[in-house]
This record gives sequence, structure tokens and C-alpha cells, in this order.
Amino acid sequence: MPRCSRSILLLALLTACTNEASKSDGEGAPAQTMDTAGQGTTGTADTADSADTAAAVAELAVSEVTSFGRVPLEGIAEQPVTLSNLGTAPLTIGLATVQGDAAFALSGGYPMVLAAGEARTQTLTFRPEVYGEHSGTLRIQSDDPSTADWTAPLTGWGAGGTLQLSPEVVEFSDVEQGCTANQTLSLVNTGAEELQVEQLTVDSSTGDVGLSYTEPSALPWVLRPGDELVFYTSYTPSDEGSDRVALTFTSTDLDHPQHTATIEGTSPAIETVVDSFTASVEDQIDILFALDTTSSMQYEIDDLQGVITELTSTLDALGVDWRIAAVNTDDACISGAVGYLDASTAAADQEGVFSAFTDFSDAGENAEAAFAMMEAGLAETATGGCNEGFVRADAHLGLVGMSDQPEGSPSPFSTYVTAFQALKARADMVRIHGIGGDYPGGCTRENAAGTSTAEAYDGMYQATMATSGSFSSVCTSDWEALAQFLGAELARGLILTPSDTYSLSVAPEAATIVVRTDGAVTSSGWSYDATAQAVVFDAEALPPARSAIDIEYRPELVCPD
Repeated sequence: MPRCSRSILLLALLTACTNEASKSDGEGAPAQTMDTAGQGTTGTADTADSADTAAAVAELAVSEVTSFGRVPLEGIAEQPVTLSNLGTAPLTIGLATVQGDAAFALSGGYPMVLAAGEARTQTLTFRPEVYGEHSGTLRIQSDDPSTADWTAPLTGWGAGGTLQLSPEVVEFSDVEQGCTANQTLSLVNTGAEELQVEQLTVDSSTGDVGLSYTEPSALPWVLRPGDELVFYTSYTPSDEGSDRVALTFTSTDLDHPQHTATIEGTSPAIETVVDSFTASVEDQIDILFALDTTSSMQYEIDDLQGVITELTSTLDALGVDWRIAAVNTDDACISGAVGYLDASTAAADQEGVFSAFTDFSDAGENAEAAFAMMEAGLAETATGGCNEGFVRADAHLGLVGMSDQPEGSPSPFSTYVTAFQALKARADMVRIHGIGGDYPGGCTRENAAGTSTAEAYDGMYQATMATSGSFSSVCTSDWEALAQFLGAELARGLILTPSDTYSLSVAPEAATIVVRTDGAVTSSGWSYDATAQAVVFDAEALPPARSAIDIEYRPELVCPD
């Protein structure tokens, strides 16, 4: 019997071909049939010689079933499924159904009978309602003796959109501690299908101090094509260093189901300011007398010598660091063995030392020219001069002239005032005081020599007014009171107690202020005056004179908008 072969076309039409009888395997051998599922079935020869003797047989053939691929949620994808009877007998399909995932379905009513050679096309549908992979089985049961239970796998994807995260790194750089910086990140569905963000995972294992974010709404988040979801992030550092949080979004973006945004923040170290001060006092004064030692002034100079301790005790009581000397000759060198009086000179010795300054034997041409003697005497305080060491650089300068005649220096008083003030850092560190005849009319005095007249101390009086000095009458009968008054006036221009107020260079965070006096923390006795931007000491807690004051603080926090 000749051998036959069959092939199945797309529409499952049956064709047959006959080989030469010389190539048969033997009489009565059956031919082989291959269905679209690749399974072999046994058929019968269709030659005219065997038609009368072979039994009629039904044979099922099913067209190829392919994956549905990506299908949007609630969308429907279809593909035809052709059921064919390739046999010679009627084919009964008792059941054709989809098993497993309900997203798949097959059309048609069953049972179904197909005549020999008949084909019918049904519709296989895929309608996903959830995201992700779907799978099932197409099952067909028939009376095909070789393939009574035919199955094929079904696959498809419930597709979402395309998620775009921007930016992937949110950076907060150099945010001051206590300040808050804000930024946003966005999730956008750039695809053509609906997308769902199902989960947010937060990883703060590397530190998240001060980092925070605000979720737009409760999960899940549904994004239609083109929708944007905005996340608000903030950073409020409480210490220096770096912080990091990773936010991972899990979505129905099938190509990239996870997107991670990193929020990073850095905060610099707190820089403190230290303002340094000295509890300054200006309690030093160098006092130079220029005395008229002509004979008419003998008794007044004696009176002055007798109350010198009243003068120094007044200065001591006021806390003044003083030096006293006197000149009365043309060369203006300080007379005597001791260059000057100061607080180290015993009170019992002070009158004797001062008396040595007043040498009546050598009055000279400038005896009644106090300004000229002062000028010469101060010039000699330079290195190598006869009065070297008397004048201190930071001390105030008190110049006292005494005479019963008008000031007789060759230049106007203003010339000398200007020259004397130039010797110091500030003009107010120089004051001129006078003891002479009352201005403008002079005065009458009584002493052991009798009654005499002292002419107005013209020139000297004007100098005292120009320098905020003092003027006393040489005709006084109370030299003790004069000495006390002069001592108080000499001290008037000094700064005898430290300042209570220390202005800060920048506005501080008041709570961060630390005050140190000579290195030791001063925790009480002061307050911060915000209006003055200064630390103010209590009156009873002033820092010691010339002590070092360091005020450390953090500048006032100014956060950018």
C-alpha cells in the first residue's frame, strides 16, 4: 500500500499527496499527521483502494496560540483560535474552556460537532484587571482518539504606564543647624497607560537626622498618563555632618518596577565668634608743676609744699595711679635726688621730695613763663633727657602752672595747648590747671610778708578753659581745700573703673554666650542687651581693671528664605 503524508495550512485545510507505490513501506501501513501543536496523530490512507476498507476517524487540529503580551488594565486583547477536523469522521468537541486565570476567556458554545474537513474559528480574549503577569491553560476535550484532551499555555501581562522619578538625588548642601531647607521631587507617568505606585520603602540606615518628606496621599497612588505626583522634602539639621535617606517606589512600571530617590543633606560645623576685650581703665596721670620761684611767690610755694600730701591722698582715694614732679628753671630739669613722687613714696617723705623740686636759687628767665618751662621739661623726658622716665606713654598728662603774674611764655597759649595735646593719643588726655591771680581782675593776698596783689593769670586761665582744666586762686587762705580740689580735678578726666558694657561684633544667639574673665568662665553678674548688642556687667560685678575679657558666642541664626 502506498505511503501518504499530510501538511496543515494556516486555515487547516487538508491536502494529500501520494507517493509512488515503489516507495511504500508495505501494504496497509498508516500515514502520520502533525497538528499545529506539534503532536503526531495516526490517520488512514486516502487512496481509492483503501477507501472502502479503512474505518472513519476524527482528528482535531488547533491553530497556534501565542502570548498576548502587554495589555492595559481593563483593556481587551483578542486572537482567533481555529478548531479543525482533519479526520474522515465527524469530530465532537465536548468542552473547550480556559482554566486558571479568569482574565482569559474563549467564545463559543459546546458541545460542538465538526464534520470531516470542517473548521470553525473562535475568539480567545485577555482582559487583565490587575497589574503583572497572567497565565492560564486553554483546554479542549474531544473524541479525537489520539488527542482526546488537548492543552496549550496562555500568557499575558496586565500593563502599567512608565514611571519617571525626578530628581533621583535631592541634595541639601551646607544647611545651618536650626535652619530648614525645602525641595521637591516628582513622580510622573510618562507612558500611555495607567500606572499605580503600590509601595514606598524608606531606608534611613545611613542617618536621617532632620530629613523628612510629605506623602501626597495614602497608598496606592494611581497615575493616569501624564499625571504628576509631587513629594515635598525638607532638611532641618540639628548637628554637623551628613545625613541620607533612600526612598524606593514600587510601581506597576513593568520595565522598571522600582525607582529610588536619595535625599542627602550636609550641615557645617557651628562657627563661633570670640570678641576679646581688656577691662580698660585710664587711671594713670603724670602731673608736672611749673612753678614761679621768684621771691614774691615764696610763701605760696611753701603753702603748696605743705599740702602736697592732701593732694596725693585725694588721688589715692580715687584710685589714681599718679606721678608728680615740678620744674622751675630754664633748663626745666626736675630738681632733687628723686625724679618724681608716686604712690611708692612714703607720705612722710612726700613734702621733702616735693620741696627739692622748687629751687629758689636758680629762677632763670622763664620763672614766670610756665608754658615755656613745661615745654622744655617734657622735651627732656625723651630718652637721654634729664627727665627721662617721668612720662608714661598711656598716662594722662596734667600740667599745673602757678604764678602771681600773667603767663609770660613767648608764644600764644594756644600754640602750647596744641603742642601738649600732640604728645598723647587723644587731645582729652591733656588738661591744664592754673593757680594764679583771679581772672580777670587779680586778687589780694595776705601772708607773712603782708598784703600784696596777684595779677590775673592771663594766658594760663584761657588754657585751662581750652582743655577742660581747673583754675584756683593763688590768694586762697585754705590751701588744704585747694589741694583736695586740685586732686579731684586732676582725676576728673580719668577712667578709674572698667567699663560695664562690651559691644559684640555681630548679633549673637543669646543663649550661646559664654563670658570668660582672665580665662575663667563668668557665669553670673552680666546680661545681654539686645538693643545695644552688648554684654553688660552688673555694677557690683565689674571685671577687674586690665583683666582679659573673652566673649564667645554663636552668631544669630539667619536662615535663607
